[in-house]
Amino acid sequence: MKKENSLKSAFLIYFIIVIPLTFFLIPQFKKIKNANEKYQKKLTTYQNLSLNNPLPSSSVEINCQGELFFQGNSPILALHIFKDNLYFSSLDKKLTAVNIQNKSKIFQTEGKIFTDFFSNSQELFAADILENQIVKINPNDGKTEIQNYFQKIGRISTLTQDEKGNFYAAGYASGNIFKITIPEKTIFTSDLDQTIDLEITNNTLYLARYNSNPSVLALGLNEKKKKIIEESKNISNLLKENGEIFVVYLENNQTKLGKITNDKTEEIQTIPCQFPLKIAIGNKKIFYTSLADYQGRIFTLSKKASK
Repeated sequence: MKKENSLKSAFLIYFIIVIPLTFFLIPQFKKIKNANEKYQKKLTTYQNLSLNNPLPSSSVEINCQGELFFQGNSPILALHIFKDNLYFSSLDKKLTAVNIQNKSKIFQTEGKIFTDFFSNSQELFAADILENQIVKINPNDGKTEIQNYFQKIGRISTLTQDEKGNFYAAGYASGNIFKITIPEKTIFTSDLDQTIDLEITNNTLYLARYNSNPSVLALGLNEKKKKIIEESKNISNLLKENGEIFVVYLENNQTKLGKITNDKTEEIQTIPCQFPLKIAIGNKKIFYTSLADYQGRIFTLSKKASK
């Protein structure tokens, strides 16, 4: 009799506690699973490009207009002008530098994928997304040396530097923005995943995110106060030129170049090439490439005067 009562009590507890608790926990487990899957996807992709399969085949013709400057034969992830050379990193793990004035002057190294470059007056650095490290590039031969290595950044996608020489680096997957005062790092801000560019001007850190909301933010370096510049535009590039912040975005199925003025984006010109786009701004020309172009073509266009 006691055994029957024990069994009845056990079944009663099961139906009253276990089953309702199970129904409550199932949605929570699904949320955890979905969050993990999204994080894993961000770890293995960058702006719709697969980092695990760096040489996929694509027969889609990308229609870009402008003067063809160079063809790299693999999707290009980052462009940067430094000391008369156009540096670019491609998905096939090649770093290439082409002299802007003489395209026959080329050097190339292999082994890394860079998603962003940063330069000051003397040095050129890059974000190594696969190995979570900042590297310094020798501008004479393209050889790289590890400047710093930090784990748990979550795929370092972009970097910049303040006037004191501190680096700021973003984790594309983790959403953490780190302030790096060599040899230490601290979290500057968080919960901003898919960050594709950082730039600093007037003691303000500008941050651009790809296919995320909000898409462009301004953060004070001292008080860390966040101000939304763009709420939902799809952004593919943010860059600084002569102290001004430029942004590349998609609007009405067209790729646009704009400038951030008074905490607003003002359109400068349309760039006739498929979004997402990476650009570098020279004295008279804009160099640009579509990340969707598996031919890795770089085009040029005359630069319009900004307002």
